[in-house]
Amino acid sequence: MSEGHPLRRRKMLGVRWHLGLSYLLVIWVILGVLLLFMSNLLETSIIGARRASLYAQAHLIASAIRARGGPFEARIATIGGVPPQGRVLVLDGEGRVLDDSASDPLMALKKLGFDEVKAALSGREGANTYYLPDGSFVMYVAVPADWDGSGGAVFIAQDLRDIVNQYRSIMNMVMWGGGIASVVALAFAWHLSKTISDPLSDLSRAARMMASGRLDSRVSPKGPLETRELGASFNYMAQAIEATMERQEQFLMAAAHELRAPLASMRALVESMEISPPEPDELPELIDDIHTEILDLQQTAESILSLLRAGSGSAPSRPQQVNPAKIVEDLIKSRAATISQRNLEILQRYPTAGEVPIDPLLFRLIVGNLLDNAIKFTPPGGTVAVALENCNKMVLKVSDNGPGIPPEHLDKIFDRFYRVDPARQKVTGGAGLGLAIVKEACEKTAGVIHVETSPGEGTVFTVEWHNIR
Repeated sequence: MSEGHPLRRRKMLGVRWHLGLSYLLVIWVILGVLLLFMSNLLETSIIGARRASLYAQAHLIASAIRARGGPFEARIATIGGVPPQGRVLVLDGEGRVLDDSASDPLMALKKLGFDEVKAALSGREGANTYYLPDGSFVMYVAVPADWDGSGGAVFIAQDLRDIVNQYRSIMNMVMWGGGIASVVALAFAWHLSKTISDPLSDLSRAARMMASGRLDSRVSPKGPLETRELGASFNYMAQAIEATMERQEQFLMAAAHELRAPLASMRALVESMEISPPEPDELPELIDDIHTEILDLQQTAESILSLLRAGSGSAPSRPQQVNPAKIVEDLIKSRAATISQRNLEILQRYPTAGEVPIDPLLFRLIVGNLLDNAIKFTPPGGTVAVALENCNKMVLKVSDNGPGIPPEHLDKIFDRFYRVDPARQKVTGGAGLGLAIVKEACEKTAGVIHVETSPGEGTVFTVEWHNIR
């Protein structure tokens, strides 16, 4: 899939649109909440305050009329108190208009049947708001007013168009602000999504390149902290994969080389026998040579398999409760013939032996290869010592009094197929994998290996497990 593949573009576009729509949704929710708040504010604060004001004015007018006494005619005009854009009506006990601040003759003795009027005539305050056909918004309030014992009421109507206009202005400002905020949010979301999608696009491209075999593919960490961390993690992973593949390639090449040598020797021996059939008395020597090469090939193959088991191969670490001292004793017994043949003294020390949780296979690989290494390089009649302690931590020590390791080789002895003296291979045997196996097994069991050596005096290998008690 190319860099500009439509599917990839659609995915990136989807991320940007999703973020943009998410921000828009948030803005619209905020706008909705704000509109609801403004509506409640209009109802509870502005309209409520206006209603209370009209009630107060109605009571003042009623009190003024009662104080003046006499007939009702023209009393509203003389006492004043009519609210701006308002109208005051004085009603008798049956709801008939006795006086009108608008001096409308058509309203004279007209009977009003509004709910708020009925409430006032029954002794309660009443109020309501109405939308009129002409588009006006009117509030009606009525309060009881009894002048002669027959009941009555003061009725006030006021046009709330100023409040509506004010409300509409505020709503228009909110909507305009919401629109601007939506555009800004969309632009911000688009920019933010680009800072996220571009690093993701780079990661996707680098991953595809790695999948096609370009293990050197890397990305430039950029964008927010999360994408930078993701890019850095990808680079770390890619570097680790590349290094692992390189090590595997080197291992396979080295393994092929090690296996090729004994096979070539055996082939040469067989071809020589075909060209010049050996005499009967020569056959035992030739068979012994072939047998030696087969054993060498077998040992190399087994070492390679052991290394794969100890490393990152198919066998993960499976700790079990085992007795490490018994494992060491069994491994020493299995090498009794070689030990006896070389007339070696084996010193064993297990002061605090007991069961510990460790992978028995990996522990055997560690002890077995360290024993083989010590036996291999200890001169005939020498001493090999094995110590095992399990107090605050488990410690394994395997030492010999062999020739030691030259200082210039110490940093390489755990490398695969490395030999301190390649010329001694036929004498000591081995493919240079024993210590590499030990190192891999130690790492997998969380062990740490150290080496101390003195040329001409011997070598001590120490393995410590701090998490095993």
